[in-house]
Amino acid sequence: MKKANIFILSLVTILTLSIFIGCKKGEPINQANLAAYKFTTYTIDTFQLKIIFNGNVLTDTLRTPVGVANFTIPFIDTIGTLKVVDAISGQHYIDTILALKPGSTTISIVQFASGDDLILPSIPNEPAPAPGNYKVRFQYTQPSPGVTFVDSIQCVIRLGGVAVDTVVLSQYETTSFYEAALGANYSMKIFDAYTGLQIDANTNNLNSNNGFTDFNTAIIYASSPTNYLLKRIY
Repeated sequence: MKKANIFILSLVTILTLSIFIGCKKGEPINQANLAAYKFTTYTIDTFQLKIIFNGNVLTDTLRTPVGVANFTIPFIDTIGTLKVVDAISGQHYIDTILALKPGSTTISIVQFASGDDLILPSIPNEPAPAPGNYKVRFQYTQPSPGVTFVDSIQCVIRLGGVAVDTVVLSQYETTSFYEAALGANYSMKIFDAYTGLQIDANTNNLNSNNGFTDFNTAIIYASSPTNYLLKRIY
């Protein structure tokens, strides 16, 4: 009996060592990471979108002009495929490679003018802001379908109530980037560049506490003679 016990113990030891050595020699076990993705839409026209990731439908009810959908995606590979399709007509708008990384990422689906294609704005070729800062640029875009543009607008850009720049923008033109500390707010005074009449009736602040990242683009909706809207879209 004693010899039998010694034999069994020796066999268990050998098997344990074999498994340990085999694991060291074999391929490492890949564990899935988790990525939180927030899809936001900002469009002029109205869509119902289907979001497809790696062939799997995440949702087919993401509605615009302004919509939000949140997903947690497990992944092992660092890239995946992303498709954005019209859930009603089946038209494909976006088909691209998506870089995957742990943590939270916001993906903006944007349309600047009625009838335009939907796009995923890319990261600009721009130096990164200093730590604790963010950058923002402004684009003058269409107020809504059928609303006439002011030909061009003069924007007095203010940071914390102090004027930092004055620019004139035609339709769809974009300013350069402005840098400020996180928490600092931009506002504007806007005028019709030809008549000099002020368009904005009230101060319209862009609150940087609401989801600002390294790079941001805010739209200016301006139409005479009522008002304007300043809103971060991506």
